[in-house]
This record gives sequence, structure tokens and C-alpha cells, in this order.
Amino acid sequence: MSTFEALDLGGVRLYWLDGGGFRLDGGGMFGPVPRPRWSALYPPAEDNTVPLSAHVVLVQDSGSWGLLGSGFGHHLSDRQRRFYSLERESQLEQGLAEVGVSKAHIDWIVLSHLHLDHAGGIVDGSQPAFPNARVWVQQVEAREAHDETNRAHGCYGGTSFDLLHTAGLIEEVDGAGKVTPHVRVHLTGGHSRGHQATVIDGQDGAALLYLGDLLVTSAHLPPAWVSALDDFPLDTIRLKREWLTRAASAGWWVAFSHDVHTTAARLDHDGQPREVRPA
Repeated sequence: MSTFEALDLGGVRLYWLDGGGFRLDGGGMFGPVPRPRWSALYPPAEDNTVPLSAHVVLVQDSGSWGLLGSGFGHHLSDRQRRFYSLERESQLEQGLAEVGVSKAHIDWIVLSHLHLDHAGGIVDGSQPAFPNARVWVQQVEAREAHDETNRAHGCYGGTSFDLLHTAGLIEEVDGAGKVTPHVRVHLTGGHSRGHQATVIDGQDGAALLYLGDLLVTSAHLPPAWVSALDDFPLDTIRLKREWLTRAASAGWWVAFSHDVHTTAARLDHDGQPREVRPA
């Protein structure tokens, strides 16, 4: 079994796996926030880039295994590697092995959206990387992956999605959906038109909220701290305010999609971390 500690929600256990390491421009990651403010919380390198991790959450839910995201995978083009300034290859396979799980054991995958840092690992060459997994994605996001006018078109893996669709592994959602009795997805928009959040319910009110790229790092906890990469930033602000207020009130954990220091936290009523889970 794994030598790293799981987050136990009671009946549901979560493991954070490494989907790859990369760097992006700090100004892009923090959008309208002045550099002196964000850099004090998330320091950049001399070239103004900040380090990021493509976290993949492995979910053990009773007799099923699932993933939130799939990381970069191993099939990025040179152009895509340069765009993401990829520094560390995905270690997803090693992480699964450490827990004692193979790719064939994965029953379902939720993709918050189809950008390559979240969805690049769903294929292995010309084959589905997880042959028995149903892949949950919003219908509108599936359309976005093929829209060449989308400003983020180069970040999408449309051909990978087509491969899974042909294999009959895609589960398209229109709004809200229940993946398992303990895992629910909700359309949010914000980062992309079809972006979705995931709520994982444990026992006695324990839960984890995964907001995907609406909550990139712990420095993005203030609702107005949004990325310049968000297609609909006002929606991001509104949805963050609603969901994070709910999470703080209920004592839920919230996950950070790319923070190199922290994977998740529980918030006080001011929206600040009161308990953190280090990366």
C-alpha cells in the first residue's frame, strides 16, 4: 500500500498523485492582482514564472476507484511542452502503483475541463489510458474542445477526446450529475465555458470541494483573485464566492488544482485556511 497519507473523509479516501510539473507567467496566473501582492504569497522566478503542479486526485469510494483529472500524460508535442514550460513528467503511473492500483482498476474519471494539464493523460498513444473508466465531462466542454475559434484551442486535446468517444467511454453531463453515490459534478463555467466542479461527500458532513482551475493555488482564495487565463472571469468570481462560502460554513476541504505547496485546506469563516494539507 501507499507510503503517503490519504485524506480520509469517512468511507471515501483521497490520494494526491503527480500529473507533472510546469511553469506559467505569474501575471497570467493572477490576472488583475498587482504583482507586489501576489508575489508576496506565491513568489515567482526572475523570469516572472511561477511553479505549478498538475495534481491528480485518486478517489477510493467503497468498491470503486476514480480520478479527478489525469495530468499531462506523456504525449505532448514540442509546441505544447514549450507552452506549458513542462519541467517534470507525469508520475501518475508510479503514484497508482504505490497505492496498489493499476490503470485498469480505474472505474471513472472526472475532468473539470479538457485543457491538457488536466486531460492530457486520458490517452496512451492511440489507446485509452484507462480502458475501463467512464470519463465525465460537460457537454458544452466537449464542444469547446473542437472550436478552433476558442482562444485556448491549443490547450485542448480534441483528438484524445474523439478517441474516447469512439471507444464509448465518454459520459457527457448537462449541468449537474452523480458519478457515484458520493461524487457529484456541477457546471460552473468561468475558466472555460464547460468547466465543472466536483463535490465528494464522506461521512458526518465531511466533504471535499474540487473547483478545478477556479481555485488554482491557495493564493487564489480571495474571490477576486482570478487568472487572466479565465475565459469568463466575472463568472469565476461569482462561483468562487458562492462555493467557498458554502465550503467554509460546512467545514469542507477545498482542493487547489496546481499549488506546489498545498493540496487542500479547510477554511475559517473569513475564507482563510485554518487547516492545510501539504503537497
